[in-house]
Amino acid sequence: MKLFREIIGHQENIHLLQNAISQNQVAHAYLFLGPKGVGKKTTALAFARTLFCSCPTGGDACGYCRFCRQVNERNHPDLHQISPTGSSIKIDQVREIQKKATIKPYQGQRAIFLLEQVETMTSEAANCLLKLLEEPNQEVSFILLSTQPYALLPTVVSRCQILSFRALSTAEITRGLKQTLNPEEKEIHLALALAGGSLGQALKITQDKQLQNIRDETLIMAYNLKKSTLNEICRQAEELAAFREMLAVRLDVILLWYRDVLLWQLTGNQELLLNQDHLPLITEEALFYSSDRLLNIISEIEQTQRYLNTNVNARLAVEVLLLNIQQGRYT
Repeated sequence: MKLFREIIGHQENIHLLQNAISQNQVAHAYLFLGPKGVGKKTTALAFARTLFCSCPTGGDACGYCRFCRQVNERNHPDLHQISPTGSSIKIDQVREIQKKATIKPYQGQRAIFLLEQVETMTSEAANCLLKLLEEPNQEVSFILLSTQPYALLPTVVSRCQILSFRALSTAEITRGLKQTLNPEEKEIHLALALAGGSLGQALKITQDKQLQNIRDETLIMAYNLKKSTLNEICRQAEELAAFREMLAVRLDVILLWYRDVLLWQLTGNQELLLNQDHLPLITEEALFYSSDRLLNIISEIEQTQRYLNTNVNARLAVEVLLLNIQQGRYT
């Protein structure tokens, strides 16, 4: 579990939280918004650790006192972490929060309730939480984490101090990977290509060796689309759809491939590419498509991804996508 000083990125948010602690102006409720895996929970726990620490220094927890160790070992009595039961946060969970919020903190001056994926709250749970937020208790702070703020009650959002967490840059993710796992360059390129700005996702990808082979196979397939026959495309669609659990990953690989081709075509800047280890193929691929066509391909892939989140025939959806890419190769 990280301290503030160990977190990569999000320095503006960290300074805001540190100032709130030093000025004794910690808000009753915070809403941390941003993509999955970019550091919202890590920052929330570092914030809690600093608030509980018996001897903080420089706006950060010491990391060694009993209270810091309790947070690290997930047994601090004043830190309550709530996540969805099944697919949602339910009314019974929020009622339990109501009960605990009326009890004085056991060890310090504040109890902290950390709610993950608050966009999954049922309407009953959201309304129950709203009542808690409308009646601030100076000894309680709520930290809500969400990737989908539009799914929250506006009245809940309005009662929180909002901190937005952006996707991390390739340099930040690379630094995080080297500090944690020290992977090979090829593994870093894979993580950058698939993580979508999420260090948490990049760490998972780097430790999954199977994904490297899947990524390479998928890139070669995308590269060969421009010269594939109708029968080959139908076979490729069937193979992709046969493993539905990996289909989303493969479509992400294809999407980021054409994104790189477009960026290389427009800028010629290798540093912007996520698949830098395939630069010769990207350079060759850029000769076959206009910028407008690449934008259309990217849009078509994103539309197919949305279709696959509904009850559609996966093979048919992928087949149509590959055919559309292949047939428009010179436009």
